[in-house]
Amino acid sequence: MRDELATYILTKDYFEQGFFPVNKDWWDGLPDEERNKMQQAANKTMQVVWQKAEQIDAASLEKVKGAGIKVVSLTDEQMDKAWDKMQVFLDAYNKYLDDGKTTIYNSDNIVTLDLED
Repeated sequence: MRDELATYILTKDYFEQGFFPVNKDWWDGLPDEERNKMQQAANKTMQVVWQKAEQIDAASLEKVKGAGIKVVSLTDEQMDKAWDKMQVFLDAYNKYLDDGKTTIYNSDNIVTLDLED
């Protein structure tokens, strides 16, 4: 890892999460007692998964530091600037989605693709 990366910018803008997708009609058709039991089990499972993910994240960061990679954390001001720039991208992306187009962004160039069939 160290041979390829000298600095890692830690932005904390993404964290893996989980979810339990179910068919809404099926879910709505469950008796309240069953739905409540399943919701409680899903909530508990997600608490455990979240705690485990935080542990893995912390261990991975220590591994990165242990490999001699410089870890840089952005300040709140730097993150705000990054999000402001990202909002420009998101606004343009949403405009294209609203137009029914699938898009790929590459730098300042926009390529519109027809992905049907």
